[in-house]
Order: sequence, then structure tokens, then C-alpha cells
Amino acid sequence: MTKINVGLIFKKMEVLDKILFVPEGICLGEYDKKNDIFYDYLTDSYYGNYVDSIDYDIDKTFGEVTTISEIKSQFQTKSLIVAFRKFLKDSFKSVKMVDILDENINVRDISISKLYIDHDIFLNQDEAINEKRELLRLRREKKDFEAGFEVEKVNSKENKVEEIEGVSIDKISDLCNKIKEEVISQDLPIRKIVIAIYKNIIFDDASMKSNIFIYGPTGVGKTQILKTLSKLLNIPLWIEDMTKYTEAGYKGGDIEQILFNLLANANYDITKAEKSILVLDEIDKKAGSQGDTDVSRSGVLKSLLSIVEGGKFQVPIDEMNSITFDTSKLTIVACGAFTDLLQQFEKTSVPIGFETASSKVVREIQLEDFIKYGMPREFMGRFKSVIKMNSLSIEDFVKILKNSSLSPLNKYIDYLTKIGVKVNFNDQIYQSIASKAYRYKTGARALKIVVDELFEDILYEVFDNLEATNELSLSLAESNEENVALTLKRTTLANKEKDINA
Repeated sequence: MTKINVGLIFKKMEVLDKILFVPEGICLGEYDKKNDIFYDYLTDSYYGNYVDSIDYDIDKTFGEVTTISEIKSQFQTKSLIVAFRKFLKDSFKSVKMVDILDENINVRDISISKLYIDHDIFLNQDEAINEKRELLRLRREKKDFEAGFEVEKVNSKENKVEEIEGVSIDKISDLCNKIKEEVISQDLPIRKIVIAIYKNIIFDDASMKSNIFIYGPTGVGKTQILKTLSKLLNIPLWIEDMTKYTEAGYKGGDIEQILFNLLANANYDITKAEKSILVLDEIDKKAGSQGDTDVSRSGVLKSLLSIVEGGKFQVPIDEMNSITFDTSKLTIVACGAFTDLLQQFEKTSVPIGFETASSKVVREIQLEDFIKYGMPREFMGRFKSVIKMNSLSIEDFVKILKNSSLSPLNKYIDYLTKIGVKVNFNDQIYQSIASKAYRYKTGARALKIVVDELFEDILYEVFDNLEATNELSLSLAESNEENVALTLKRTTLANKEKDINA
């Protein structure tokens, strides 16, 4: 049986003293190494090597020849479909740039994004992107890609989906458990957020997309959940602070700036940028308090409707060029504390049966409540998933200190252990730090403030004579159960120990 080869199809472009070979498709067929010719089954065409075409007026050429088995081996996967997706994804990241200086020919790979930004060369990126999308569509629909070799079927009931359009997909329960290792006491919100994100990825249908609205006290893990999701799923995440959009600074170009931020954050890969997670943080600060004429508040939210609904925008890349950005596949997440609204509902809690302190429950906040608070109805109507985060108690703070992989106390202990300093303390320390942090009323982020303050002075002594320091002890001051003291135990050259209190 004839061995089937895979190669890239390059489009030749001449710019100034350079020749560019831009990948625009793949060829699948037979490669005649002796004559350096590729016969493509898909188009029934012969292609010459791009290097040989430098001195000739040839528009379409081939290069980068490999085989099916090499592609599978390169990406270390048993699934041919997954291997092809990764191969295609990587193949369109760079162009071949040929410099011709003093009759010397120098061929080098240049990132498309770097070429576009750093060189005085115009590339029609919209056209290239459309060609890439057409190729991906053909890959999904045509059976020619399966001709001549056996495709390994993936049983969706027994195996995880390894990748969908460049996004790494795990079992949803495994992903939730990984997030719970970092974010404590938010099991149900984590589950709801992950479901909404998975639905957007796997269904890949704008009409089924769920934009997410998250509300709850500050410092309980809203953005941390999304940051961890972004990392685990390999999806770009951009957090836009809505407090910077004021009446004085508001202008129509802000929408384009947000989309440019998304594009730059995705390393100028428009396909990845269009499937990013866009977080509109501190959204409650834009709730209107003076009616629709207050541009710095509800007016800003109304201007974002076109992004949230999904549309096509021309995003300027530089002074001369722009790129089309389709927001229909963006996952939009609006986050806000809504402190005043939550306090209002806590004061008007509803009794169950006989009215006692333990029998009162807080009614769930409804859409109309957000609208009365000042959020535009048109804006709120675009969010299918409305998720409430849980408030954190002192005991939750203790759990974070003990169990979270982001525990600031555990991080200090781990790093000190690595440099040979042992840290001793008892469980009372957790309660003491948690109680002090809880008084800040800024959520779990206050734990880092308290722990940083605790270690700040003592670390000066540790770093000043690291070789002689072997132990730290955390203890409670007798005068105040929330006052944690550190004792430094140091071994002198004479093997005597002395205590330095900080």
C-alpha cells in the first residue's frame, strides 16, 4: 500500500526584498522525494517545493512534508482526529520568510502575529483566517481525510474528549474537584459555572451559549474559579475592570479596546481570542443611580450589549490595519459583589414557621431585584446563568488556611521548609488568623494580609542569617487570642540556641 504523506500548501507573496510563504491549507497524498514533487489526492494536483519556487512565478507550493504516523507520534495521542486538529492548529501559527541579500537566500520561520506587529508588511489576515476556517470546515465534513487509513474511533462514553478546537477537556467532575482544591465552600457555584462553560465549548452554538452573571460577597472566589478554569481548559481569560469606565473617560472606542485586549491576551490568535472568557468585573459599580442619562453607569452597560449579544467588530491593530472580531462565541461573565443589595435582603429575611433567629432565610435575589437596583433590563436579559456565591464564615477561613492549595500560610511553610527552616504551631493558630482576617470584611483575600503581616518582621531576621536559622514557632500571645506571635529559634556556631521574639 502506498504511504500517505501530509504537507502544507503555501501561498507565495512578494513584499519589498522579502518573499513570504503563508500556509493556507494541507495536501494529502504521495510525495516523490527524488523529484521533489507532491501529488495531492484532495485536489488531483501536483505541487512543487516552495524553496524551488523562489525564482519562479508559482503561486501554490508545498512544504513541511510528514506522515500520518509522525503526526500521531508528535502529539502523543492514539486518536488520529485529535492529532490532525493539533497539527492544523500549529501549522498556521507562522509563515516562511525568505530574505534575499547579495544573492544569499535565508529561510526562517516567523510568527504571524510577530510579523504583523513588528514588520512593515501588510498581510490580509481576514482573508487568511477565512481560508483557515474553510479548511477546518472541510476537515470536519469531508470523508477524504479518512481515505486510505483507519481512523481510531473514540468511545465518548468510556473516554474523555481530549480536545475540542484547541481546548483541553477533562471529565467535568475531575475539573470541579481540581477547582475545589483551591476555592473552598463554593461547591454548587463551581458546579454551575463549569457546566455553563462546558456547554459553550462542547455545543459550539451561539444560540445555546450561556453568558454567566455571578454575584456575592467580595473575596469569596468569583474570579479565582474563572482563572483556574482558564488554566485547566487552556482558554484565554481577560478580566476587564469596569470601575475604570467613568463619565469623564467614556468613549465609543472602549468596546474596540476591550476586544483588542482580548486579541493581545490570546497572542493575536483571532480564533482563540474569539473563544475567550471575558470577565466584566465589578459590574455592580455600573448600576445606574440617575437614570439612563448617567453615561458612566448604566450607559456603559448598554454600550456593551452588542458584545454580549454577539456581533462582528473591526478592531484596529495599528494605524493602518484592522481585523474582524466575532464576539458570538465569547463566554461573557459579569461579576459583582452587590453588597448593598445583599444586605437589604438579609435585613428582610423571611421567617419559616415560628419566628426565631435560626428559622429566617434570605430570599433568592430575582431579575427584577437587579433591575430595581439599577442594572439595565436589556443587559440582565442576556445572562442565562445567574449564580450566587456563598458567604464565608470564620470556619470557612480555617478550611482555606488548612486545605486550600492557595493557602497563604501553607505557602510560607512550604517555602521555609525548602530552605531548611522548620515551622511549628498548633491548630489554635488557624482559628486566630481566621478570626483576625474575618474582621477585615474583605473575604478570603484578607488571609494573605494577616499572614504577610505575621511573617514580615521575622523574615528579616531569618534572611539576615539563613544558615544559622533552623526553626520558627507560631504561638498565641496570652493577652489576646487573635494576636499570633512568631518565635525564631536559631542555632549558633557553638550549638547553643537562643530565642528572638518578633
